[in-house]
Amino acid sequence: MTQRSSPRLLKPLALLAAFAFAVLGLTSLVTLGASIPASAATVSFSQCNGRGAGIGGAPLSVTCSISIVNTIDANGGTSAVVYSRVCTLNACTGDTTNSSDVIDAVHQCNGSDNVGGSATVCTIDIVNNISIDAPAAATALTLNQCIGSGGGGGTNMTACIPSSSGSATVVQCNGSGTGGGGLMNCTATGTVSASFPVSVDQCNGSENGGGSSVTCSTSITTNVVDTSVGGGTPGTGGGTPGTGTPGTPGTPGTAVPGAPPAVEIPPRLTG
Repeated sequence: MTQRSSPRLLKPLALLAAFAFAVLGLTSLVTLGASIPASAATVSFSQCNGRGAGIGGAPLSVTCSISIVNTIDANGGTSAVVYSRVCTLNACTGDTTNSSDVIDAVHQCNGSDNVGGSATVCTIDIVNNISIDAPAAATALTLNQCIGSGGGGGTNMTACIPSSSGSATVVQCNGSGTGGGGLMNCTATGTVSASFPVSVDQCNGSENGGGSSVTCSTSITTNVVDTSVGGGTPGTGGGTPGTGTPGTPGTPGTAVPGAPPAVEIPPRLTG
């Protein structure tokens, strides 16, 4: 005889099954909805390059700056960026930034204002904060600057000292200010780390008209923190106990009997 399930029993089982599916569905939703950080894109940033005469006439000045703070850790990296551009007569050109980008190269004020009587003032300030396991140490940046610049006669090159380091961190002010009668003022200072290499290409091939000036500077500060966990080597135990020969026991002393007490003689009686 086949036993049929009671409707009263089926109803609680159906509710229990529905609850189980609901819990399973909620768990799947939470798992699928968990966010996974996207890998940041490493990009370059360009501004104020290739600027020349336009519908407004010959450019008179270009003033561009950018400040970047890169934060690099075990989870990836981020860049906080502030930049400004001020150009006369014709509009400035340049990139914008994305919140997911990490900037490792800057191209600024190259091939610009080659018309004479104009001025280029461009600055780059980069701070790299690197916190990872066993990072490469911060070392002085290398520089390639002021090569082939200042031709044409009468250009003040006092603050643009030629320097060549081959594959340099900063390549700056080369082939610029060749129109004569101008001014070149170019500086670059700071430190870099192989754990997050950065590069700068700035003010090259610019202001080659007569009487033009170039004032460009780069500063790179790199702060390195080693997040490796590990203590020093445990210390060695105490020293070896000292050794010594026990002293020889002394010879026992010989007793000397004392003198007997004096005998007192009573006085003689007289009759």
